[in-house]
Amino acid sequence: MKHVLVSGCFHSGTTWVGKMISLSTEIEYFHEPFNLEYGPIQQWMEFVPEQSQDYLPFFEANFSKSRKLMKDPLAIFSVKWLERNFDIKPILLIRHPAAFLASFIERGRSPRIEILASQQHLMAVLPNSIQKLFLEYSKNSNLSKVKFCAAVWNTANWFIQDYQQSNPDWMYLRHEDISKNPVRSFKQIFHYSNIQFTPEIKSKILETTGFSGDTNFRSYHRNSKKGIKKWKSILTEKQISEMRELTQEVASHYYSNIDW
Repeated sequence: MKHVLVSGCFHSGTTWVGKMISLSTEIEYFHEPFNLEYGPIQQWMEFVPEQSQDYLPFFEANFSKSRKLMKDPLAIFSVKWLERNFDIKPILLIRHPAAFLASFIERGRSPRIEILASQQHLMAVLPNSIQKLFLEYSKNSNLSKVKFCAAVWNTANWFIQDYQQSNPDWMYLRHEDISKNPVRSFKQIFHYSNIQFTPEIKSKILETTGFSGDTNFRSYHRNSKKGIKKWKSILTEKQISEMRELTQEVASHYYSNIDW
């Protein structure tokens, strides 16, 4: 039985989806081995080329023990390496670029663009149109939070788009579609993962996605439908317009005008 990987850009719902899948006793949760705190990886969001032999002993030891559910947004640039070397079914999540920006503004943080910019092998595979914000960063590190977020969102989701072109049999889901109909979406996820979707799991998903109280970004309980357009109440019109312009090339593959 294949292992399952849940990945995507930061704040795209990987923790939510991973926690729901891990309700099953058929699979063992494997938390973020691409995180410097938990695995042998040398840098955050490391791009491991498909032919690389690095880190194989660590992953072989973990994947050989039991069937794993690996939840790790930090592995988004190395999915082909993982799939090539281990028996894995990837689930890749996409989230609206404005929601991604709003999640960082809500947290009072910016993504660490310098970690991506420092990886020459990563930069080398990106098209020039995606590299332009990194080039601007190399000349002026004092970019706006919108530009920081756009650079990271573009990079992660360009990789997902590339994966989708070469591996259409993998699972690709928009965060918004899961939020609109979580039971139907998780049924599809569990079927793809070859895991039973039990009445108990369905009940827990309903409990955690129909929550009507106040939530914050740290909570697993959420009103999933209400949260889809939460970014409209967080971002200014200027921020939305700038983020839309900077991500349009990649975002247009997943989001139409009506989604803005």
